[in-house]
Amino acid sequence: MTVIFDLGGVLFTWDPERIIARVFKDPERRSLVGQAVFEHPDWREMDRGLLSYEEATERAVKRTGLPRKDLQALFRWVPLSLVGIPETVALVRELKAKGHALYYLSNMHRPAMEYLERVYTLWPLFRGGVFSCRVHWVKPEPEIYQALLDQEGLSPEGAVFIDDTRANLEPAERLGLKTILFQGAASCRVRLLELEKQLKG
Repeated sequence: MTVIFDLGGVLFTWDPERIIARVFKDPERRSLVGQAVFEHPDWREMDRGLLSYEEATERAVKRTGLPRKDLQALFRWVPLSLVGIPETVALVRELKAKGHALYYLSNMHRPAMEYLERVYTLWPLFRGGVFSCRVHWVKPEPEIYQALLDQEGLSPEGAVFIDDTRANLEPAERLGLKTILFQGAASCRVRLLELEKQLKG
């Protein structure tokens, strides 16, 4: 069975509110940063690899009037906030030990990608994968799913895609992949076993 993992929120922690709270203490400023940074289209452009943190910082300063040093600190925290989730890491190791083919598909800024590749040693567990910043497509755009299939020579039949955002599952389903909405490693493990039986049957 081929299993494709999202990374942020599945294999690594992802909590924008906590990142914001590390830098901004005032509730009104926290709300502003959430809307003007994390929910702004510039965030998607960083995911595409088309906008640097430096450029995004300058744009955010102009949009919000917030101090440059605070926004710089915010962006520094983004990669550091990505911490491996032990239960999911254990699941990945289990699947690898059973001989399943593992891949990843993630929306990720280039600095965050480079941080993860440098700090974590779990990448040999995967046969390959796609980061959005390298292909300039982002989930849920169908092109990024096709990019993974083409790059790795994968067939949708017999493949399962796991993501913690429902909207990201729909394009995968349209391509013929089975999907799992990630709500924790335990329930994910149960669902994978069910799908494995279905695919074998």
